[in-house]
Amino acid sequence: MVSPNLQQGDVRAPAGIKKLLDRKGSMKLRALGPIIASRRLTDAKGTRVGVQIGKPRRFRGGHPDYYCPFKIKGPAGRWSGAG
Repeated sequence: MVSPNLQQGDVRAPAGIKKLLDRKGSMKLRALGPIIASRRLTDAKGTRVGVQIGKPRRFRGGHPDYYCPFKIKGPAGRWSGAG
């Protein structure tokens, strides 16, 4: 779920939000923006994972909801998204 009022793939999403979603309904991010939190985590086996959280942003097009971009980097790869 991208916001409380929008389900992934919701065709009724306002235009400002539709531009941020790919065909699967996932958020497309170009940049994380200002980083407000960063953590390096290690599990019991010593596996390291880095997490960065960007400053919340308001959806375009006058929509009242916000989203928060994030990046996760671990041994299996890198992921970016928003929630």
